[in-house]
Amino acid sequence: MASPLDRETESSYTLYVSANDNPGDRDNQRSNQTGNIVIIVTDINDNDPVFTNSEYKATVLENESPGRLIFTMSAEDKDSGVNGELVYGLLGDARVLEMVDITTVRGVGEIRVKSAGSLIGLSGKHMLTVTVRDKGSSPRTAQTSLELFIEDVNIHPPVFVKPSGTVATITADEVSGTAMYYM
Repeated sequence: MASPLDRETESSYTLYVSANDNPGDRDNQRSNQTGNIVIIVTDINDNDPVFTNSEYKATVLENESPGRLIFTMSAEDKDSGVNGELVYGLLGDARVLEMVDITTVRGVGEIRVKSAGSLIGLSGKHMLTVTVRDKGSSPRTAQTSLELFIEDVNIHPPVFVKPSGTVATITADEVSGTAMYYM
């Protein structure tokens, strides 16, 4: 039974052929040639990209330096050529996307703090969607979730709330030995 060709299963076939100048009379043959024919199976974009992990989590400090690598994502595509070349993208909270970026470097998605970005004030958990698509003429895509936790860093000095003025008077009670302040 014949089956369709699939480059991902077999990328080429070799056929061996033989030719005789007088195949009906072996005693009268003057020439016999053999050779081979190689059939190369070309790729069609018939496979979706697949992320190498099913779940991704990353943690970054809110005061991380611009340009700093936060996380890498990878996916695979069984297709070849442009049909297997991948490009990554990010979707999610616009405030976070203003500060982080994903670029494709040698088939891997690198998530970094943008060069003019600052994550200060964005501490907490943020769910982002990472997309990957191939460069085929009819691109195929996949997506997965990234849980990005931006960790709060103690970067602010303490501030007195009370007394709220700039001058306070403190008096000592000589009998009890306690001090009281007055505004």
